[in-house]
Amino acid sequence: MCSVIFQRPPSAPLLSYASKRAISATLGITVLEDKIYKKVIVKVLKKTIKVWSRRDSKLKGDCRVSQRHIRLIKSPAVVVDHNTNLGADITNWAVSDPGNIFCHIEKPYLKNQTREPAMAVCIDNINIFARFDAIAAQLEDCPK
Repeated sequence: MCSVIFQRPPSAPLLSYASKRAISATLGITVLEDKIYKKVIVKVLKKTIKVWSRRDSKLKGDCRVSQRHIRLIKSPAVVVDHNTNLGADITNWAVSDPGNIFCHIEKPYLKNQTREPAMAVCIDNINIFARFDAIAAQLEDCPK
């Protein structure tokens, strides 16, 4: 399954929330417009997500809703015997917990993400998921 998730720009009040799925046995595509991390990805997947993304000091992980947390991956991290950190990596991605879903997200996990349009592509594939889930092994603690 592949999902494409969009966030609508807040300055366009006439746009409405939309969900579209392609009619295909091999590839389902979901298009959603709303807040990208908490209001869309976690809600659509109905699972906790582990996020690797540049972030500001204002927005922390979110562990308030059981089984639908946003957990932040610790930086630095190891990618196939190579150390990387959020300052050197411009990608924004998440993996589901549990599950086999990998999502690439267009916008970083910042406070202003709710005011800008964004898109995510989520793929349900064990091979892709396994590579990124290994990077996501070390998580920051939930905020208190």
